[in-house]
Amino acid sequence: MNLRAGNECVDMSDFLSAQKYFLAEFMQIDNWQSNYDLMLSLANGLCIASYVNGDLHTLLACAKEVVQHAQKSVQDKLVAYSMNIKLLVSQGCQAEAINSVLRGLNKLREAFPQSDSNWSDLDAVKNLFFSTTQALEDASNEAIKLCPLLVDKRKMRAMKLMVTTFKNIMQSNLAFTVLISCRMIEITLNYGT
Repeated sequence: MNLRAGNECVDMSDFLSAQKYFLAEFMQIDNWQSNYDLMLSLANGLCIASYVNGDLHTLLACAKEVVQHAQKSVQDKLVAYSMNIKLLVSQGCQAEAINSVLRGLNKLREAFPQSDSNWSDLDAVKNLFFSTTQALEDASNEAIKLCPLLVDKRKMRAMKLMVTTFKNIMQSNLAFTVLISCRMIEITLNYGT
């Protein structure tokens, strides 16, 4: 019942009330094994409402719960990852946000250099950019438009995480933004849109 009320409050942009409803039921049920889907829905709603309300303590605690208990798939952790990334960026913790993204992408088997020392090599970033540009030039506009739909669930989840990352980190770390952009283009060209 509190989940429905919380979602209705979100629909009305009343995030303070939404957070109260989500948190009340989340604390009352507190059993991931027997109420997994309900707990995940409550946790996702609570993460979003806490972020909008600027309640960083609740957001971090809730995101930690999701990452710890959400075991069906990485998809179940995407809202928590996204909110955590936004929070870290808003606090000026870009390096920590990038590390969070890399952990998520690693779980999705998307290999990235695990240290920004590998991205600070501007020649390597330029080479990646130019090779991606060449791949785009080699593909006709018509071929790109006719790319099949992306059906690989793991790649879809990786793309969602990279989109969130791109929107939140693009101004703070140009090299990482180039890496993310190039990977997204590579996935599109090789696996579909």
